[in-house]
Amino acid sequence: MQTMEPISGSLRNAVGAELVWQQTKLLKRMYELQSGDVLYATMNWQSSWRSVAEVTAIDGHWTIRRSGFWRQRMVVTDNATGAEIATFTPKWSGNGGTVSFSAERLFTLNRNSMWKGEWTWVTPQETPVLRIKNGWGSSRRARLIVEPEGANIPETSILATLGWYILIAAADETAAVTAASVAAVSG
Repeated sequence: MQTMEPISGSLRNAVGAELVWQQTKLLKRMYELQSGDVLYATMNWQSSWRSVAEVTAIDGHWTIRRSGFWRQRMVVTDNATGAEIATFTPKWSGNGGTVSFSAERLFTLNRNSMWKGEWTWVTPQETPVLRIKNGWGSSRRARLIVEPEGANIPETSILATLGWYILIAAADETAAVTAASVAAVSG
């Protein structure tokens, strides 16, 4: 897949369109969110061994990273100011969690279907903002659909990229556990 031109679309204007998160290089942790020729966001991990991802969208540049050991969370930092703009706290069950923005706005990531890999960001009133569906059993591709409420909130791009970050991190953890289990059985 070729690398797209600079960011050209706002997710707030993509209501109802089917967008795709896709890995751009086979051995690199680089992803693009696009629909046709329109590029909405990019996400690049700093390295394969770190949990820090740099994100670019039309409405900002930020960094997403894991924080904490026993009580892990994901922190979103604005690259221009260095300020924390959002913190995602996962549920103990591993099925989603809540993100709080510095403006005291909350959104919840809910798992719709365990078997279909569907997730939805919702407002405190349970209004869907956007949906993410892992693609075809792969952690390196997903579909994203912006719901009508997504046009009304400024955090839509952050939710889209944070949701994808969370799904990739979960897939990486599953792969690590599987590899450790295979090594333990083989050893």
